[in-house]
Amino acid sequence: MHNIDTDLEHKARTESMRSALMPTYTDYGVIIERASGCYLYDDTGRKYLDFLSGVSVVSLGHANEAVNQAVTEQMRSFGHLSNFFINPTTSALASEICSRVARDRSGKVFFSNSGAEANETAIKLARRYGDGKRYKIVTCFNSFHGRTMGALAATGQPTKQRPFQPLPPGFVYVDFGDISSMETALSDPQVVAVMIEIVQGEGGVVDAPQLYFQSLERLCKAKDILLIVDEVQTGMGRTGALFAFSHFGLDPDIVTLSKALGNGFPIGATWAKAEVANHFIPGDHGSTFGGSPTSAAAALAVFAEIDRLDLLSQVREISSYLREKLVGIEIVSKVSGMGLLLGMHLKQPVAKALVAKALEGGLVLNALSDRIIRVAPPLVISKQEVDEACDVITKVSQGL
Repeated sequence: MHNIDTDLEHKARTESMRSALMPTYTDYGVIIERASGCYLYDDTGRKYLDFLSGVSVVSLGHANEAVNQAVTEQMRSFGHLSNFFINPTTSALASEICSRVARDRSGKVFFSNSGAEANETAIKLARRYGDGKRYKIVTCFNSFHGRTMGALAATGQPTKQRPFQPLPPGFVYVDFGDISSMETALSDPQVVAVMIEIVQGEGGVVDAPQLYFQSLERLCKAKDILLIVDEVQTGMGRTGALFAFSHFGLDPDIVTLSKALGNGFPIGATWAKAEVANHFIPGDHGSTFGGSPTSAAAALAVFAEIDRLDLLSQVREISSYLREKLVGIEIVSKVSGMGLLLGMHLKQPVAKALVAKALEGGLVLNALSDRIIRVAPPLVISKQEVDEACDVITKVSQGL
């Protein structure tokens, strides 16, 4: 039986905490006071299994000890330096990213603070590469590359763009997975780059047809068009490979990273082949907090933990188990995506209602549309926790 006075007090506290924040998010009305591993704990002590990972961020789980220790050690030396100085932590992370992304362990990195900023950097670098003669960038309908003005212009979702028109020009949109429309778009001599996701995450966890990416890469190489792969959500092991593009044997010119790179510490990274990166000159781009040594320390710890825990193998194993469990739930029509970035497609348009009921049952999910729910648990999730989540989904979906 609910205590009405307690409920009213909680509602008042929630409204008070919202009052100084701009209304840009639809929150769940839950006040989280601590988190550990795959669980969140609210102000009443209630526990929630986080099957969203802070939107694909805390892949190693909340309050990861290795990450916390690395950041603490870095803070004992210094927490911030301007980019007029070189520091060993940030330099080590740049080298680590180059060694992981490039086949020949080469390239160069620009650090920022988020995925949108990483993609803004890629856009500016592509324009620099085009040298004023080529400037158009081809992206896909239903894509998502961020909410800052350039990244939003690259995002092929008119409903997200409409309130902020006019957006920066120079973006062309084609259907994801349609190589014929892509080939037509790339015939324009003013096109300098293609920006693409391996799995369209925010757009509904959409997979591309077989051989699409290999065909796209061939088209780009034939026309000296840069291939920019947005790995903001798919990178750092979420698909069962460190980077999703490696599933298809791609050799991208630019790769953008963020989210799980810092396991909760703000960091974005834009890697590019040296011959592309060298088109930037001092003053072309910058970020006051980009390359923060504290966030760099966190990211180095993330790479080390992925290796130590053999997380890529674990993701592949748990992904197969989770898929099998989800497909067996009556309300689920199919499951899309790769690794632990999955889309649960429903037979009825009840995704938002199911997410709300799941939250009441102690499970955090995310509705991407009326029929699609994003499932993106921490990469350290166990089979027992998968069972727990699927039991909640099964139970709450029966009344919908």
